[in-house]
Amino acid sequence: NLLLYRFAQLDGGEAVEYAGELEQHWMQREALYHILSGWATEDPEAALAWAQAKGDDNPLLLGVINGIAQTDVVWASSLVETLPYGRNRGRAVELVLDTYLQRGVDEMIGWANGLEEVVLQRGVLSRVADRLAGLDPEIYSDWPLSLAEDLQPDAVNAYARQWARSAPEVAVIWAESLEEDNLRDHAAAGILRSWGRRDHESALQWIQQTNTSEATDSVITRFLRWHSRRDPETALVWAQQINNEETRNSEVKRIQGIVERGDIDNGGWPRGR
Repeated sequence: NLLLYRFAQLDGGEAVEYAGELEQHWMQREALYHILSGWATEDPEAALAWAQAKGDDNPLLLGVINGIAQTDVVWASSLVETLPYGRNRGRAVELVLDTYLQRGVDEMIGWANGLEEVVLQRGVLSRVADRLAGLDPEIYSDWPLSLAEDLQPDAVNAYARQWARSAPEVAVIWAESLEEDNLRDHAAAGILRSWGRRDHESALQWIQQTNTSEATDSVITRFLRWHSRRDPETALVWAQQINNEETRNSEVKRIQGIVERGDIDNGGWPRGR
C-alpha cells in the first residue's frame, strides 16, 4: 500500500493503469484507494477528475478525499458536502473528521458546527460525540449540551453510547444528571445499546430499575429481533421492560409463540454483539 501510494505521487495515471491490471476485484479496489490518495496529494485536480468520471457517488472518491485532506482539509470537507446521502458520504466524513482531529478538537468541532445541511450535520455531530467520549468522556461531557436544542438528543445518545463502552456505570450517573427528560431518555437508549451488547445481564438489571421510554423501546425491540430465538426466556424478561404497552404485549406474544413452536436456536445469548 505504501508503495502504491508513492507510485501514484510520481505518476498517478500510470499507477491507476497498473491497478486495472490486477486480476482480483478486491485487490483493484484496495489498490485504487491508496493510489488515488497518493495521487491527490500531488495532483488533486487530476485525481478528482479521474474518480468523478466513474460516477458522482462512488467509493473511488474516498481515496481522493483522503489525499486532499492531507494538504487542504477545507477543500476535502467541501467535497464531502457534495456527496449524496449514503455509505460513501459516511465514510468520507470519518476521513475528514480524523484529519480535523489531528489538528485539534476545536478544529473538528468547528467544522461540524459550521455545516448547513441538517442531515449531514446531525451525522457529523454524532461522530464528533463518539470521538470526544472516546478521548475523555468526563472532560467533554458538557459539549452535547452546548449544541442547539434540536441537535442535542442525537449527540447525547451517541456520547452516552460511546461512554458506556468503557464505563457504563459512570455513563449512567451522567445520564441521570441530565435535567431534561428527553435527553435522559436518549442517553439511556445510547447506554443500553452499548451495554446490552457487551453485558446484557448487567444492562438488564439496570433497565429494570430505571424509567423506559420510546427511545429505549427501539433499542430493546432491536435486541429482541436478533435474540428471541436464541434465548427466549431471557428475551421475555427484556420484552417486559418495553414502555409502550401495545409493543410490549406484541413482543411477549411473539416470543411465547417461538417457545410454543419449539423454534429455538440453542446458541444462547451471545456476548459482545
